[in-house]
Amino acid sequence: MPYRRSTPETTDASVGCSRDNQGRGSNSPFADADGNIQVSPGNQIPAIPRHRVKLGIDYAVTDAWKVGGNALFVSSQYLVGDESNQYAKLPSYTVFNLHTSYQVTKNLQLYGKVDNVFDNRYATYGAFFDRTAVPNFANGGAEFNDPRSLSPARPRAF
Repeated sequence: MPYRRSTPETTDASVGCSRDNQGRGSNSPFADADGNIQVSPGNQIPAIPRHRVKLGIDYAVTDAWKVGGNALFVSSQYLVGDESNQYAKLPSYTVFNLHTSYQVTKNLQLYGKVDNVFDNRYATYGAFFDRTAVPNFANGGAEFNDPRSLSPARPRAF
């Protein structure tokens, strides 16, 4: 039965649950022997930050030339697989972008942009994975010692 909740401090989210005759389990490091994860009221849903703020500005230097920029702030969030909010959060981040355009003719516009102006290094997503399910070729096949998998944001881009 689906559960849907929206509050002023969170993003709208949906969670579903179903029963079947298939075996269940979890590769979460916080699961008990039966694969159950203890979730308490007030826990934050993983991968959904409580706050996401985007501000932008555009300025017409002349009728043909425009410049602008925007900033994006995303608050910290729990990794997927940490439904009980026991592990450290993925840190919050702020990224700044700039853009400009010049209208050469009615049908021709030159446009340029720089994303991640300050070349900040941050992760946009994180999840737990089963450390034994994937061979660690970089370390001679030894088991991974960290069950977290992070998706890094792209560096400065033009």
